[in-house]
Formats: sequence, C-alpha cells, structure tokens
Amino acid sequence: PYPLDKVRGDFFCNNQILQLHEMRASSGDASLTLSSDIMGFGRDVPMVIHATANNLEIDGRLREALPAGLQTQWDRLQPSGHVSGDLQLNYNGQAWTPIASIACHNVALKPWLFPYPLEDIQGQVRYQAGTISTENLTGTAGGQPITAQFSLSRQADQWYGRLNCQTGGALAIEETLLAAL
Repeated sequence: PYPLDKVRGDFFCNNQILQLHEMRASSGDASLTLSSDIMGFGRDVPMVIHATANNLEIDGRLREALPAGLQTQWDRLQPSGHVSGDLQLNYNGQAWTPIASIACHNVALKPWLFPYPLEDIQGQVRYQAGTISTENLTGTAGGQPITAQFSLSRQADQWYGRLNCQTGGALAIEETLLAAL
C-alpha cells in the first residue's frame, strides 16, 4: 500500500529455482528487504520468503491492504505509530508456516474490550505456531508507566490465553477512564 523508491536487488533463475537476493526498497522513512527461494514454477511449489521492514508507519493504508479478518482485528485495536519487523514464510507445497517478530516504536492502541488509550508502547511482539506473545511491553496509560506480558493462541475463531498488565502508579479516575469502563 506504500509507494516504493530505490528498488534494487539481485535474482537467480534456472529450470528448478527462482531466488531473490537482498531485494531492497524504501518508502518514506521506511526501509524494506526481501529474499526468497522458490523451488520451481508450479502452483504448489515449496518456498521460503524472508522480509524485513524498519521504521514502517502503521496507518490506514496498511489496514486497507490486509485481508478482511485482519482488518477486523485492526479495528478492535486501532493501532498507530511505527514498527520494525522480521517475517519468515515457509511453504511446503500445502501449508504456510509464518514466523514474525515485530518491534514496537512509540505505538498507540485503543483496544475495543477496554477502550482506554495506551501510548508510547515499546517492545517486541512475536507470532509463531498460532501464538502471539510478548514478555515485556512498556508504555503509558493515563500518564502512568505500564508494563504488559501476554500469550494468546487462536483456537477456531477465538483467541485464548493470558494477559498481565501493571501500572507504575495509580491511575486518576477521570473522564477517559470512566468512559472505558
């Protein structure tokens, strides 16, 4: 969804494989890289794709590029800010296995379940084998520092798991907090 500048890279191709080596591009302040090994040219050929993004702005353009199910999750969290990340997609000819690690840089959320603004979120979030987790996200809520840890796994159409949030001080009982309750 973002226009790309300075696109460059190398590739190799023969009758058995297509390889993309260090494909690079920029989009505004973001830098992107992509490498892949595609083991043939049929519909269900095995492949490995590795992509990284640095300083990517998360905004409505990204939301619009997502599949409908992920747009629903986006709408539930209302994210904004910048992230950097690493994505590896493995395809064995039948199923995809994604592994992702995202570093949050000054991210903000307003979760649907408890719509109290969370700001200045920093830390790593990881997705692997159907589980999204983090061990130490930090941020602020109501002007107070917060820390969070979570591990959520998807079962059918629902996410289950644990979430632990702590504030570094008392939250003032004010209009925004009351509206979130």
